Amino acid sequence: MHSDINASNLPGGNEESKIDTSTSSDEIGHDEMAEFDKAMSEGVVEVPDLNIGQLVDAKVIDVKKDYVLLDIGDKAEGVVETREFSDIHDNIDVKAGDTVSVVLVGRDSETGQLKLSRRQARLASEKERLKGIFKANQTVVGRVKKAVKEGLIVDIGLDAFLHRSQIESGKVDREAPLDKWVGEEITAFITSIAPDSRDEKRTKISISRRRYLDSVAEEKAAEIMASLEIDSIITAKVKQFAKFGVFVDLGGIDGLVPMSEIAWERGAKAEDVLKLGYSYKFKVIAVETREDEKGRKNRRITLSRKQIKPDPWLKIQEVYPLDTTVNVTITGLAYNCAYASLDDFTDGVIPREELSWGTSLKNVSDVLKKGTKVDCKVIGYNDVKHQLRLSFRAITQDPWDTIEERFPVNTKHKGKVLETLDYGAFVELDEFTKGLVHHSDFSYDRQKRIVPSEILKVGDEIEVVVLNIEKQQRRINLGIKQINGDPFKQYIADHKEKSTVTGTVSEIVDSGARILLAENVLGFLRIKDWDMTRTETLKGILNVGDSVTALISNIDRKKRDISLSRRDYLREEEKKDREAYSGQKTEKAVTNLGNLMENLNFDLPKEN
Repeated sequence: MHSDINASNLPGGNEESKIDTSTSSDEIGHDEMAEFDKAMSEGVVEVPDLNIGQLVDAKVIDVKKDYVLLDIGDKAEGVVETREFSDIHDNIDVKAGDTVSVVLVGRDSETGQLKLSRRQARLASEKERLKGIFKANQTVVGRVKKAVKEGLIVDIGLDAFLHRSQIESGKVDREAPLDKWVGEEITAFITSIAPDSRDEKRTKISISRRRYLDSVAEEKAAEIMASLEIDSIITAKVKQFAKFGVFVDLGGIDGLVPMSEIAWERGAKAEDVLKLGYSYKFKVIAVETREDEKGRKNRRITLSRKQIKPDPWLKIQEVYPLDTTVNVTITGLAYNCAYASLDDFTDGVIPREELSWGTSLKNVSDVLKKGTKVDCKVIGYNDVKHQLRLSFRAITQDPWDTIEERFPVNTKHKGKVLETLDYGAFVELDEFTKGLVHHSDFSYDRQKRIVPSEILKVGDEIEVVVLNIEKQQRRINLGIKQINGDPFKQYIADHKEKSTVTGTVSEIVDSGARILLAENVLGFLRIKDWDMTRTETLKGILNVGDSVTALISNIDRKKRDISLSRRDYLREEEKKDREAYSGQKTEKAVTNLGNLMENLNFDLPKEN
C-alpha cells in the first residue's frame, strides 16, 4: 500500500478529528488565554509568520490521553493526536519538555488553534530512512495494521504492502485467511520504494517477509552444510514420508533418507522403522551443493538410517546355514522365480527349477501363490542382491534318488512327448522324470534323415526303452528303435562272415552300391569288389532295385557295417564249378579206359 501524505488524512485534517478546546478540562483555560492575548498585545511574544505545510520545531507542553499539546511560538498552541507519537508497540515516545518536528496543516477558524502533524514531519525523514535501508539491503521491523484481499498493510514507519505470496516460505495457500496476522510484528526486506504514479504525494513501498525468512534459512543451511562431514553421525527429526524416501529436518535444512537406506531388510516400510516427529541418528553419506542457471543454490544431503548398524548380511551364513529349513512369505511371482521374505525381512528368491520336481511346470503360480507362507530350504546366497537362494522342492524327497529303481536300464515304458527339437525329443516318463530320445535312436534306417517333429507331436503317447541313466547329471537317454530289437544284431547272428547273401540295390554312389539285405540292414559293395576284372563304375551296370548276390567279406559290429564282395562270390562259384568239372572228368576217364581195356583183344605171345 501507499503512504498518504495528504493533509486531509492527518490528525486534524477533517472535522471529525478536531479537538474541542472549549470543553476539554485538559486544554488551555480562558484566564490563560487572556494572559496570552495580553502578552501578545504588549509585544512580549513574537508570533512568527507560519505557512500551511511548513515544518517547524515545537516544544511538548503536555501529554494528554488523546492528544499532545505543543508550543511553536504562535499565540495559539497546537495539538497533535497522541497516536502520532506512538511506536509500533503503542508506546508514547515523547514527554513534556521534548522538542519535536511537526508540520503546520491548518488553523481552526473559530478557535484559532493550530492543527499540527508529527506524522507528516516524519514522512519526509522516514522516506529518506527507508530509502537508505532499501539501498543497503537491510531489514525493517513493522507491525501489521490490517489485512486486505491480496496481502497485509504493514507499518514500517510508512505504510508498506506485503503480498500474500511474500508472507511465508514454501507453497502459498491463496485461499488462507490473513486476519490472524493483524497486530503481529514482522521482519522483512524492502523490495521496492517509489512515488505513486497516480499521486506524487504518495509513496509505494513493497516488502517481503519470505525473502527475510529465506535469507535466514540460507545462512542456517550454509552453516549446517559447512559442518557436515561424510560418514559423520547426526541427529535429525522425521519431517515427511514420501514414496522414494523420508525427509528429515536437520535444524533449518532438509535431508533425504532414500528408501534403500531406511533399513538393511529389503521391503521394510519406512513407517515401521521411523515415526513422524521423532528424532533419530543418521549417517551422512552424501553432501552436494549445486547452483542452477538463475544462481539459486540447490543443496542435497543424503542420509542413511540403516548404516548406523552393521550389515546383518555379513553374518547371514551363520544365521541361515545351507540346508536350513526356513518359513517364508511369498511376496511376488515372476516368470522364472518366486520372491520371498522371512519374518526378519531377509529377502529370498526361489528359482523356477527349485519350485517343483515335476517336468511340466508352465507357470510359477501353478505351485505358489502370493501372500502364502511355505517352508523352503536354503541352497545358496546372492551377496550382490542380499538374497537367500531357496528351494521349495527340496522339502520333499528327490525322485532322482530312486530313479534307477523306478526306471531300470533296458526296461520299456510309456511316456508323453513334451518337446521336439532338431536333435531329438523330450519324453515325460512321470510327473517328475523326463528323458531324451536322440534323433539317432528313432530308427535303424541309416539312409533316412530323421526329423523328430515330422515323426512325433507334443502330447503323443509313445513307448520307449531306457538306454542309459546319468544320475549325477540328472539325464536319461531313451530309445524308440530299440523297442523291437536290433535288426543288425539279429541279421549278423544269422549271417556270419563268408556267408552268401542276396539283397536289393538301394543306392548307387561313386564308390560303390548300398545293398538292402533285410529291413533296416544295409551292406556296402565297393566297386573293386564287383567283378574279377577292373571296373570303373557301377553306374550303368546296376540299377536301384536290382538283385545282387555277394559274400559277406567283413562285419564291423562297432560301426555296424557289413562289407560285401561279389568278386569273392564269383571266385567261390568259379572254384566250385572247376571242382565240380574236374571231378566229373576224372570219373569218366577211368570208366572208359577200363571198359576199353576189357574189350580189347591183344594177341599176346604165349609163354613157353
